[in-house]
Amino acid sequence: MKNKSVIQHPESSPLVMLRMEYLEITGNHCAAKLLSIFEFWTNKLKQMGKVREWIYKSIARLQEELMGEHGINTIRNAVSILTEKGFIEKRHNPHIKYDRTYQYKLNVEKVQEALHRLIYQDEQMDLPQKKDAFIDTEESICPDSENNNIEVNIENNSYIPTQNQEINKLNKEELTNYVANQLNIPVQKAAVRLYLWAVEWRCKPEFRNTIRKELKAINLTPDVLDCT
Repeated sequence: MKNKSVIQHPESSPLVMLRMEYLEITGNHCAAKLLSIFEFWTNKLKQMGKVREWIYKSIARLQEELMGEHGINTIRNAVSILTEKGFIEKRHNPHIKYDRTYQYKLNVEKVQEALHRLIYQDEQMDLPQKKDAFIDTEESICPDSENNNIEVNIENNSYIPTQNQEINKLNKEELTNYVANQLNIPVQKAAVRLYLWAVEWRCKPEFRNTIRKELKAINLTPDVLDCT
């Protein structure tokens, strides 16, 4: 069941979404928003039971969906960024020669790989080693919630639990601050790290051993991913 907002909006009202992780992997605000748009329409086609993966969108239509926030040239540049990075493919209509409007296809695997690299992009990063690290659990823990969004605390407050408080019982905000403190990274980046850990744990079982090691290095176990 979908969560309902406290504010009622028209069902057809457009929404421009800027995901932090998309901004990280594209390095461009317009490209990050377009990636969310292509993700939305790819999901929409799938929900409608459509076999096709290609999305028919003119630049003018993309500008409308961005609600005029970016100009035509900026959008064209953003599309180029996405194609160069392999996040989307584009083509003209293969069946109608005179139709010069581009069609786009989201490369789901490429995007997912980029999100995975976002976590492990620095292979030389030395994580703090803890003598009293928790013992790994054998249980596979998968978040049940359909809502994977993380509420990011914009204040960079460090958090260190007391001896009497179990680290794995921290709430989302406390956990984000704890990870930021342990890895010496901004809170916003810690929130992204936790979000991607949770996604990879659920969707990429082959990465679970690596995630266990990353969590163990900062005295955490996979149980914490339940609250992300």
